[in-house]
Amino acid sequence: MHEFLKYIPLLAMIADLAIGFYIFTRDPRLRSNKLFLLVAIGLATWALGEFIQRTATSPGAGLAGGRVAAFGWCLVGVFFLHLALEFTHWRRRRRAVILLASAYSFAVLFLGLTLFTPLIFRRFTGGNFAGMREVSGVLRIPSELFVVALFVAGIAVLLRYRQTAVSTEERARSGYLALAASIPLLVGLITDVTLPLSGIESPFSSQAAGVVMAVIVAVAVTRQGLLTTLAGHLGSTIISEVKDAVRRSRTRCSSRPRTGPSRR
Repeated sequence: MHEFLKYIPLLAMIADLAIGFYIFTRDPRLRSNKLFLLVAIGLATWALGEFIQRTATSPGAGLAGGRVAAFGWCLVGVFFLHLALEFTHWRRRRRAVILLASAYSFAVLFLGLTLFTPLIFRRFTGGNFAGMREVSGVLRIPSELFVVALFVAGIAVLLRYRQTAVSTEERARSGYLALAASIPLLVGLITDVTLPLSGIESPFSSQAAGVVMAVIVAVAVTRQGLLTTLAGHLGSTIISEVKDAVRRSRTRCSSRPRTGPSRR
């Protein structure tokens, strides 16, 4: 059983990349599709690093796996928050742009600390199940909570948009995306935060939850039109513009004073 469990991250990496590129190829010009691909690549890189850790036979190989995974988990949270903002048609006001840029900066900072300092990973040692287990540095838990906070912020953006959305389709799409993100968040809180704080090593990988997230999004794409193509957005925009133009034209015509026939 343990032999199968250590291959879960590898299977997750393949599934994440496949679904990510499927969404992206629907319309590569759509920004939300690009951002979802980045989320999928982040999850896949995270899974690859965890697979290296679970199959490593030396502390050096375990550290290499941890650093590969860092490219995924350090950035996937901010990619998801950016996706949620783009999906909800956010207004690029100065404050919102500064907050998003700050999130990207902190993500890069944690990545640098992981790659070049022992503040995230002190070392790696033999695990109880397979491969190498990390010995956390002083900033390991803060770095994990940072990623959790970004996912929570993205889910909050989606749920708020769901409450104010006019159409049933928009409410369904935002609900699908919030549900998809909640699953890996809850599983990761158990396997990567709660159990390590209790001194317990998780026997299974949290990366399986990332696959569930990607599958839910893929189902929503095919059944609910989630992350619709650019052509669809343009079509709906053109239709609404035509309707507004017709409405304005009728308003102007009705407001003109009527003149009777001229008498000679």
